[in-house]
Amino acid sequence: MFNVCVKDIIVFNLPNWISKCVRDVLYVSKLVQNLLLISQLIKQSFKVKFDAIKCWLKSFDLNKVIIKVV
Repeated sequence: MFNVCVKDIIVFNLPNWISKCVRDVLYVSKLVQNLLLISQLIKQSFKVKFDAIKCWLKSFDLNKVIIKVV
């Protein structure tokens, strides 16, 4: 069993001095990689789009891509 170490905020810095935050992100120190839950992102007004090889995270209010993962 792993213990949650921190409940924190992730900040994405976008062009034009715009920042978007994901709140209440759980960090577990013993994991090699930590995960963001899709449901958590959607509840915080982000759009998540998948295709065969990519995933996009968009800000709902700005309709701008924040991050693209291949």
